Amino acid sequence: MITYDEKKLLELTLAEYEGIGTWYEYLVKYRIFRKLKNINSILLAGLPEEYGLASDILLFAIHGIKITVIDDRKEKINEFMNLAEKFNVKGNVEIKLLKDFKKIPFKENSFDLVTNTEAIQRIPDYRSFIKEMERGSKKNVIIFSPNRYYYS
Repeated sequence: MITYDEKKLLELTLAEYEGIGTWYEYLVKYRIFRKLKNINSILLAGLPEEYGLASDILLFAIHGIKITVIDDRKEKINEFMNLAEKFNVKGNVEIKLLKDFKKIPFKENSFDLVTNTEAIQRIPDYRSFIKEMERGSKKNVIIFSPNRYYYS
């Protein structure tokens, strides 16, 4: 039997014009995230390079968790905010446009979870970026990366 959250993930997937493969990916990520305890704030550090928008993170905003998204591409941020508005969670989502990822504009230990979903491969100094993700997190850092890098 499919749960409410799984149905909502499917709706989010279809809203960003993705298919069953992306939905499956979102289900796996969701099952990882929901095992974490006492998550009240999430930083999504970078939106995906090419496919999708990481809209699965909006499921947490639907459940009242504060989501902050940072990225260096205004068009991707606008697409993400349009989805947040479509799912009536704009009030739980904060967006910050960055010049680059060298310094995350937050104090130490600002978020219960910092995640990066399929964006790490486009950041030139990814080691420093990972350190910044660790600095911004109180508890958890989770990075998802494609298993191969085929972008041109």
